[in-house]
Amino acid sequence: MTRKIVTVVQRVLPHYRHAFFRKLESELSKKGIEFRLLYGQEYPCAVPSTVMLEEAWAKRIENRYFGIGQRKLVWQPALKYLNDSDLVIIENASSLLLNYLMIFTG
Repeated sequence: MTRKIVTVVQRVLPHYRHAFFRKLESELSKKGIEFRLLYGQEYPCAVPSTVMLEEAWAKRIENRYFGIGQRKLVWQPALKYLNDSDLVIIENASSLLLNYLMIFTG
């Protein structure tokens, strides 16, 4: 039996989410499920700000922000980390370009 993989993609990772993700990883691990967290950084001078999480299962990716009129769009280069995931959880936000790509390719 192959190990199942759950991946969460976060635009930013504020300090107050660290405990939640550590507990989630621990509980999933007890059930034989691998947990991965991909997270980026905030738009310059915006809040909340990302606080690094030094865990083997957490990976920081470099978000790219694009302005189109009054709107800011975000590209999260996460696709290459998602191919072997059994479940991918992504923030529900219309500004995240990854969401649209996942809809059309997933």
